[in-house]
Amino acid sequence: MTQRDGTNKFYIFGGRAEDGSLLNDLWCFDMEEEAWNKPQILQSRTGTLAPGQADQLPAPREGHASCFVADRYLVVYGGIDADGLLVDEAAVYDIHSCTWIKVGKVWDEREKSDDKWAKAGNIPPRAFHRIVDRGGVMYVMGGITAGANNPKDLRPTEPPEPASLVPLSSQVFPFAQKSSFDFLGNSSQAILVKPSNSLTNLRNTFTVEAVFSARTCQVAQNPVIVKTDNGLKTGFGMLCQEHPAFKGDAEEGSWVHFFVGQWTTGMHQMVSARLENPGQWTHAVATFNGSEIRMYINGSLKESKEWVVTEEEAETLHSKGDLMIGGMPGKYAFDGFIDECRVWDVCRDEEEVKKHMNVPCTDPNTRNCIGQWTFNEGAGDIVIDSSGSRNHATFERYAGGVELRRVQSRRPILEKIRSEREKHIDAQFDKLQAWKADFLERNKREATKSEMMSLVMTDPEMHTLATRLGEFGID
Repeated sequence: MTQRDGTNKFYIFGGRAEDGSLLNDLWCFDMEEEAWNKPQILQSRTGTLAPGQADQLPAPREGHASCFVADRYLVVYGGIDADGLLVDEAAVYDIHSCTWIKVGKVWDEREKSDDKWAKAGNIPPRAFHRIVDRGGVMYVMGGITAGANNPKDLRPTEPPEPASLVPLSSQVFPFAQKSSFDFLGNSSQAILVKPSNSLTNLRNTFTVEAVFSARTCQVAQNPVIVKTDNGLKTGFGMLCQEHPAFKGDAEEGSWVHFFVGQWTTGMHQMVSARLENPGQWTHAVATFNGSEIRMYINGSLKESKEWVVTEEEAETLHSKGDLMIGGMPGKYAFDGFIDECRVWDVCRDEEEVKKHMNVPCTDPNTRNCIGQWTFNEGAGDIVIDSSGSRNHATFERYAGGVELRRVQSRRPILEKIRSEREKHIDAQFDKLQAWKADFLERNKREATKSEMMSLVMTDPEMHTLATRLGEFGID
């Protein structure tokens, strides 16, 4: 029996009937109404009622596990079917569309031992286990399993053996929504995170991340993620802005800024980067280590400034207010999409910045991420902090008379922005590889080191390239 968070409703699927037969029906008990009801099942394509259709409903089973994900999806995994075999699939009931969705099998057709399964991030089929949801990722615990020697034999062992231990970072199966918030430039719209010990302890060492796509960057500030006062004189913040320069000036265009302590355009406590195309998705990261502020765009360092702050000064810079995403109520507003935000209590380096450009932080050993908001809850006015620090956020859906909605994210895989130097090196590398490929095609073998060194007479340019790229083991 599984409770749907935020409601007084409990759901039951399957089990064994009084006559001993296995069931695959779904029931809901409403504690307010003190009554049972049977949710309708619709066909996903036609939208018509489909009671008892075998191709729509999950197989009858017992000993399975279930949990709710994103306040919308009832996920059922595993169990034992009518033939006494372990059920090697998951089924998802969508509360909103009233449809069942069958999720692909977790168990691979290849024979693998339990140890290899755990290392591969998969788990063997099981029954009488538990699954829990944490930030849109499901984790499995306990239960009994089938014989490990033959993965295709799904009969439970006799006597039943406990399922092997699996690292908690192993997912039951991939199941994640990809959503972003659509901010409409309304100053009443904002996602608010109340002050907590982990957030208020941020002083002079931290990192702030955001993935966003701006429709416009007006002259007024467009907050992406900030923790400051209404006057922007304390704390920190990442904001977009259309630079108020004259047409044709070098600074004309859209920019993203990050300030620490006080928003003062052009002063030493702010770093900036131009947004060449505001409508494109951008991964922006700002770091501060007490002596230097840095700004990275799509994994590439764009600006750094020295600014040494003592512990005493850090206290005066700190804001004890809410952390705000997408706006400052009644003051400033963001116009566009925000897909993901993170806050760390350490200063991340360039390699670490690149690591989470396209994927959330899910490493259970990472304790320095004190806030991660992916907006993948699916519904509700709670925004889950999936970092484990419990810095959950809230928002008012119809603030200012305009709906703040989760929408499907269109964010592509973000590519690292390369500098002109990096582009030049890559072009030279490609040129040398093309020469090697041509040599191989003409001679049916690869060029030797001595043959490449002899290029100093026949093709000095290629010899210089090979030397610079370390083909001869020298600088």
